[in-house]
Amino acid sequence: PKQASAEWDEAVIRRLMDQQISIQRIQQDSQQLWISFPAISDQVTDETVEQLLPLSPFIAWLDLSDTQISAKALPTIAKMPAFEELNLRQTSIQAQDLAPLAQHKRIERLNLSGVSLDDTIVDLLGKMPNLQRVYLGGSQVSEAGIRRLSAPRIEVITEATPSEVISTDPNDVTD
Repeated sequence: PKQASAEWDEAVIRRLMDQQISIQRIQQDSQQLWISFPAISDQVTDETVEQLLPLSPFIAWLDLSDTQISAKALPTIAKMPAFEELNLRQTSIQAQDLAPLAQHKRIERLNLSGVSLDDTIVDLLGKMPNLQRVYLGGSQVSEAGIRRLSAPRIEVITEATPSEVISTDPNDVTD
C-alpha cells in the first residue's frame, strides 16, 4: 500500500521546472514551497494551475500575478490547503470569482492590486477566517469599503505595490 508521504514528488517538480515554473523552498529546511511564473506569466492559464495540484500540500506562497488565469482557476486554487499567500495582481479575476476562497482556512495575505474590483469584494474578504493583509491598489473599492474591511482585523494596503508581495521588511519602501 502506498504511504502518505511528507515529501513532494521530485518528478512533478522537475516537470514543472522544465516548463520554466519557478519553485523554491520558503526556507532551507522547509517543505513549504513558493511557486511563481516570472519567465512565463503571460502563458500561465487555468490548466497550468491544475498541474500544481500534486504539490498543493506544500504550496505556501503562490504568485499568479500577470497571468492569464480565469474564474475557472479559483476552485482549483481553493483546493490547495497549505497556501498562506496568494498573489493575483494584474489578473482578470472578478469579485465573484473569489468566492471559492471565502472559507480557505490558511490564507493570510492576498494581493489583488490592479484587479478590477469594487465594494462587492468587501464581504467576501471579511469572511476569510485568517486573512490579515490584502492589497487593493488600483481597485475601485471605496474608502467606506476599505474602512469596513480594516475595522475587524485586516490590514488593507491601497498604494501601488511592488511586483513582489513578499518583503522581508514591511517598512522598507523603495522608490
